[in-house]
Amino acid sequence: MNDLAHKAANEKYFKSIRYFSHLLKGEKRTAFISELSDYNIYLAAQCLMSAEKDAALEEELKTKSESFARDFENTEKSANGFLALAEFESYEIIASLLIDVKKPSNVHLHVFMKILDENNLDVFISFIEILLKVNKIVFIQYLINSFNGKVIINSENKIIFQELLNYLFTNGNYGFARIILEKYNLFDELEIIIETTPNHLVNKLLTTGKKKLTATRLAYEITKQHKLFDVFPPSQFISLALSKVGKSNKSVLLALGFAVEQKEFGIPELDQRIDNLLNQTSKKTKNKINQLIKKGLSFYIDSNPNLKNMLALYQQGNLPIQINTPEPVRKIKSTKKNIPELGISKKNENIDEEIKLVLGTMPTEDFDIDLFWSSYFNYRNDISNLPLIQSFFSYCINSIEADLRKVCSAIRVFSHEGIVKWNSDYGYYISPLSFRSQSLLFLHPNHVKANEDQLAVEDEIKFRIIGYNKKSEMVMISMLSDEEIEEQIKNNPKKTI
Repeated sequence: MNDLAHKAANEKYFKSIRYFSHLLKGEKRTAFISELSDYNIYLAAQCLMSAEKDAALEEELKTKSESFARDFENTEKSANGFLALAEFESYEIIASLLIDVKKPSNVHLHVFMKILDENNLDVFISFIEILLKVNKIVFIQYLINSFNGKVIINSENKIIFQELLNYLFTNGNYGFARIILEKYNLFDELEIIIETTPNHLVNKLLTTGKKKLTATRLAYEITKQHKLFDVFPPSQFISLALSKVGKSNKSVLLALGFAVEQKEFGIPELDQRIDNLLNQTSKKTKNKINQLIKKGLSFYIDSNPNLKNMLALYQQGNLPIQINTPEPVRKIKSTKKNIPELGISKKNENIDEEIKLVLGTMPTEDFDIDLFWSSYFNYRNDISNLPLIQSFFSYCINSIEADLRKVCSAIRVFSHEGIVKWNSDYGYYISPLSFRSQSLLFLHPNHVKANEDQLAVEDEIKFRIIGYNKKSEMVMISMLSDEEIEEQIKNNPKKTI
């Protein structure tokens, strides 16, 4: 066939190429498919598998497909390699290739997007089955992001979707399960898929001991779709959302969303939480209130004159809410010799007093920094001095870079709050809200809560510091799970900064 390289890259010729291949016999057919595989391995696999078996050529193409699939940087070639392996039903090879990926990124997402470019349901189902064996939730997320076709449940694919939902429920990925049910409009098929009644599933979600917020939201959606509010009243979902450990912004947003949608007004605890927000003077207040307004805050408080008036004053800028952006602190590369100078900066004029308070005196030039940290972190055990500790840690993180490893190690017991400023292929960059920092903190995807959907810019999180990467000069953090927050509040009710 003339100009095979051009035609193998142009979809309008694919049908004629397959027909031409079918007409060829013996060595001519083998030679043609082998040449075609250099230009389009997936099309070559289709040609090979639609005619008489050729074991030697099949092994040749499998080897080539695996090589192409491994080249994730070349999106089209990699995607065609995976599709060819699927055509050969070489699922173990596909699984091993994906298991070998240490850091899933947008490169792999683009490969999945190319694999599902035609929204082929059979291909989608096949890859769900493969990825459940691979046991990497991020790849399943990529797959769901990439497939925008219609899902029709039948006797053949029902088992795969059942395994997928059971996998997500077992691992507490309730938010992701909800996204799948919503995207593919599967709420009506839920009872068929999981072979249990919606009532039973809702009750199980509402009594789960983990990931309560995302479980509550999924339970609410199932209840709404199956019209079960006579069994599970809206007030139950609102109460559960507000009872979330840590009482984060997300719990108030979720409770408000339920209340507005179900026209449930005058809920004392929700009113109190809104009142508290409108009276706060913290950096994160503006984002919280703006998110509540988008969720229908004005509609909810319409019958509450006090809150209505407070919101009006806030929107006019008359409430004492100030979004303070502290002046950046001058960075100082630290050595033992310049430790005495750290309390002199005008921007940190109280630091020398704080150091004196910790040590009983100011350090001299030959002062042992290990002794300094030991004294400081013994002192910080007095919970009543946490405001001082917060201020001092803020100063440390901006000014004593060379010793941040020791600071981070000692400060691990505290929980912090922060906001996502931007993300990349490798992780998230967080601006702390509970202390000042010129530099953003780094959150690796492996340290994101398992029940969280992909974090977005401006999302607020709770985290703990886990270390300092000297090479990248970044403070490393890990997102706190609901269980960790609950345990920390239980054991140290005041130990947060």
